Amino acid sequence: MRENKLNILHIFLDDSFLDGVINVFERYERTHNIYLYYSKNKNCKFSHTKNVEKITVVYSKKEYYKYLSSKDIDVIYFQAIFPIQYHLFKYIDDKKIVIWWAWGSDLYNPSFTMPAICYYPQYKPLTKGFIRKNPRNIIQKITIPLLSIFFKPRQKKVVSRVDYCKNVLPIEYDLLKENVKYFRAKPLKYYMPLSGSLIDHSSDGDILLGNSSTASNNHLDVLNLLSKKGVINKILMPLNYGKMNYRFYIEKYFPINLNINTLKTRLPFIEYQTLINKCSYAIFGHIRQQAVGNIHMCFTAGIKMFFYKDSMVFKQFKPLGFIIYSIEDDLNLEELSIPLTKEQSLKNKKLFADMTSGNLETSRKQIDSVIDELISERNLRIKK
Repeated sequence: MRENKLNILHIFLDDSFLDGVINVFERYERTHNIYLYYSKNKNCKFSHTKNVEKITVVYSKKEYYKYLSSKDIDVIYFQAIFPIQYHLFKYIDDKKIVIWWAWGSDLYNPSFTMPAICYYPQYKPLTKGFIRKNPRNIIQKITIPLLSIFFKPRQKKVVSRVDYCKNVLPIEYDLLKENVKYFRAKPLKYYMPLSGSLIDHSSDGDILLGNSSTASNNHLDVLNLLSKKGVINKILMPLNYGKMNYRFYIEKYFPINLNINTLKTRLPFIEYQTLINKCSYAIFGHIRQQAVGNIHMCFTAGIKMFFYKDSMVFKQFKPLGFIIYSIEDDLNLEELSIPLTKEQSLKNKKLFADMTSGNLETSRKQIDSVIDELISERNLRIKK
């Protein structure tokens, strides 16, 4: 029996956040990790990870399923679970521990056949108007009620099979426990250490608006407000991933009095971070949890941030004493001309560090504790 070592199979569909996972788990001798990717394309390439050599790519579904059912695997770690992956669970026996890193889109967004696992409102009035006219959403209104009768039990079976859930925000775990009766997973708590240096920001610095080409950014509503306020700062809008049809739509409605610079190509992390650091202000119009990687960078760099008051991020951070601002009450020309002071930036950075792992040593202790718990759970299952 593998008393003090874990064999972990990491399952992912998108390599955007894979490096963070690799950087965490490869530090520990007590874990042996397989980062598994299935592709029909034998020329598939990864555009976001620097650790391509660590990825095991399989081109046969039979081989893919063989990894999932292998008796040598102790833990299967899903980086997001989408309906397209639900069938994989029939290859996972009860001895294996299943971890779900709930990204957000897999948690709150419905598919054509399946309602969202957990409902949370996402759209402000102008964006809601776009959503209602979108053919995809019109079709979903018809298909989901009809098809969910057949597919909802599969979703329930998958979610109830999850043993541990890693949420981006602690508030999300509470939301799942309160609203999803068949969710039984324990919380998995570990975080990456906060790194990076504070930046001195100018009063007329750029504004970062949103994080992607998705309607949940509520771009229309935020742009309308900025236009009415007569904002003159340059606005950086990342539209380089997400839904391209949404990007084409949103670009038609840019107010002519705003200075908007759209980002349409994926950049290496360092280049993207350099662009973010040029911003003195950031506006995140999301209501559900989203863009936390960007928010992380903003805390690191000391950028002044604005959120809707009913957003999950605002509800998570504001009561903890973070110096953040509301779009409804604070988004005006005066606040967009006064960057955070060094003292305010340091306070936010410390609070964020305290909330997460703080530093590499604390992060290591968190992961050691997680590994201890998973090994103990694995050993109990083997004995049964």
